Amino acid sequence: MEIKTYVYFNVKYVEPENYGQSGSINNIDDLKNYISCQGLGRKVSYTLQLERTVRVVADNNYPGQVIKTDDFTFVVADKLMYLGDLQAYVKKNAVGKECQDVNFKNFAQFSLDKPIFFTGHEHNGSFLPDAPVAKRPLSCRPITQEDIVVDKNLNQIWPAKTNKPPVELVELLNKQTEKVH
Repeated sequence: MEIKTYVYFNVKYVEPENYGQSGSINNIDDLKNYISCQGLGRKVSYTLQLERTVRVVADNNYPGQVIKTDDFTFVVADKLMYLGDLQAYVKKNAVGKECQDVNFKNFAQFSLDKPIFFTGHEHNGSFLPDAPVAKRPLSCRPITQEDIVVDKNLNQIWPAKTNKPPVELVELLNKQTEKVH
């Protein structure tokens, strides 16, 4: 019996949930290109998950079995944000006296000197930025030590600023083959 394996990498939005298109990538440059095409990033930060799957095909019996082997979740942001940045963002985007709603998660853990993550749906269904602010709520939570934040060039900026992609991301993308024993 001949067994073949095919490795795939897919990227999708985690926060905001169900936003944007998922995409298939092969390497770091493809991921950078995917990120550069995301309009949401011009407004707010967002969380992506890179998932590695392996398709195992026996005796050319396509489609075979698909197995998720690894994933890596990370935040994409221009810079680390703080509560003052959220306040400035909400004021800037206010329409008259109407501001965007903000759903605070883990409120007891917020601190003025610790970074936060906030995101939301910044466009209505037709992708025009003129939707009423009530239809564009933001969610906000503290950044934790478990979060990994990268800039749009995939340089890690949290928890430690390294000016290069996170080790976990590089290691995942280096797993280009899968051996079957």
